[in-house]
Amino acid sequence: MSPRPDAVRRLAPLAVVAALVVVVVAVLLVTLGDSDEAGDAPAGGDSPGADVTTSSPPVPTPLEDVDTSVLTVPRESFCELVAPESLSAALGGEPDDVRTYANGESTVIASGVEDIAHEYGCRWKRGRTVARAWVFAPPVTPDSAQDLAKTARGEEGCSVKRSAPDFGDPSVALTCRAGKSVEASYRGLFGDAWLACSLNAPGSRQDVLARTGDWCVAVAEAASQPPA
Repeated sequence: MSPRPDAVRRLAPLAVVAALVVVVVAVLLVTLGDSDEAGDAPAGGDSPGADVTTSSPPVPTPLEDVDTSVLTVPRESFCELVAPESLSAALGGEPDDVRTYANGESTVIASGVEDIAHEYGCRWKRGRTVARAWVFAPPVTPDSAQDLAKTARGEEGCSVKRSAPDFGDPSVALTCRAGKSVEASYRGLFGDAWLACSLNAPGSRQDVLARTGDWCVAVAEAASQPPA
């Protein structure tokens, strides 16, 4: 016996619904399968064994690779322009103490000696290591610069590194014994500005002078930048 027409009409919608249910279930199964495969990958989308690139500190530029003759240094404060990573490299970490001074201010110019400064300078300290940089406020002529270099070469307890790279023109590089530490410095003329930088740190004269060269590159780059 064939079904009655009204029964057929009632069954048709049910068949459509059943077909839709089958389709939805199939879609869910495919989606869940893809999710499980994606879940096997590590967070961040990196596949197992993939190389992870990590940033490393910049390599300092040796002083001998810098043409300091092309740098012009304004006779003004530059301490805030010194690259933090270069300062940390010189000190071996973040500074514990920072001091700056400007032309005409009272400051300690030597151990136990306080006077009015005629320069713009800064000092950073971490433990026993001290980094300094300063530029004379008055203009300096080439003849006066020669006298300054000659005076520096005659400092007691200091040795002149005659093969040192130029730091301005004229320039002088010194290493001085300071208790259990060594103080190395570069000083030179940039245009009409007498710029100097030093590092006082434990170590051999050769090692401290090499670190000072890297430090003085950072100082020269900061001091030669145009004012904001």
